[in-house]
Amino acid sequence: MGTMNLSGCSDGIFLATRPCLWQNSNMDRIDGISDDLLRRIDALTARSTLTRAQIIEDALARGRSLAWQENWISGVQAGLEEADRGEFATEEEIALVLNKYSTA
Repeated sequence: MGTMNLSGCSDGIFLATRPCLWQNSNMDRIDGISDDLLRRIDALTARSTLTRAQIIEDALARGRSLAWQENWISGVQAGLEEADRGEFATEEEIALVLNKYSTA
């Protein structure tokens, strides 16, 4: 038996007068999404631990566009790469930032 999502569409997301974007929770079939958007969604799934459904849910329920999600993941990956290279802030650099924004 299917589950209900967002606006009551069984196993899919309902957009105003449009039909469900997908027909089942396995995401076997997607209707109403352009090939370009699917490509971008699939690229996000490849770069993260998120599923297609989670990316679409984040965009619809939280207003985080695909561009926002792409930039976020790029920033996280850049930070991880810096950490892998050992590029961390020194204690002195951290103290400077903390003192700059201190309210005392």
